[in-house]
Amino acid sequence: MLARHKGLVVFFILLFGVLSFFLIQEPHSPCDTTFESFRKAQEGFLFPKTIKSVTRQPLYKKTIEMCKLGNSPGACYEHFNGLKKVMRDVSGIPNSCGDHLSKLPELSSLISENLKLMIEIAWGESPPASNYEKTNWLEASDLALFCQLRDEWIRLAGDENYTEFKTKIQNGLPGEKPTFADGECTNCDRRKKAIQLLSIEEIWKVSLLSLDCRQYR
Repeated sequence: MLARHKGLVVFFILLFGVLSFFLIQEPHSPCDTTFESFRKAQEGFLFPKTIKSVTRQPLYKKTIEMCKLGNSPGACYEHFNGLKKVMRDVSGIPNSCGDHLSKLPELSSLISENLKLMIEIAWGESPPASNYEKTNWLEASDLALFCQLRDEWIRLAGDENYTEFKTKIQNGLPGEKPTFADGECTNCDRRKKAIQLLSIEEIWKVSLLSLDCRQYR
């Protein structure tokens, strides 16, 4: 009788544990399913990919570093191609999932990091001489990618967050050109930022931030 009683106690303890586990888990939402599909589609570029028990690190970090170091169409070709695939997959995420992007920090980071990268590439080491030179070496397909990144940021995170992000970018753009003597930069520790030399309106006008995306959609 005592053994039977102990058996029932153990059973109810186990039952309680199982029920508690499921009760404290967050319900699986449609957005979770969407994010899982996105992760699967981006295995290899943005997320690790496992093949025959061997996990391969994502290519993203490698390609973005190559792009930053090379700063040319050839150096950024593979990276931009990878981003275009990301944007195609992102388009499948509904607007209603924007509030749940904290569950997919890699995507939020990718969009903001590459918007910043493309704005800085177009800007160069000092302010562009005019509105007509604000795209630097970026080609039409690259500008279309920039517009996709910007549109997805606004769609998923909202105009208010984009305005805050844009202000941070403008405040960090370089103003003075670096000067070199004997292969060393002589003013890099005290170079003025663009915000110290130009107004916000002037920075906006000659930066990629003012690009009219209607012609690239």
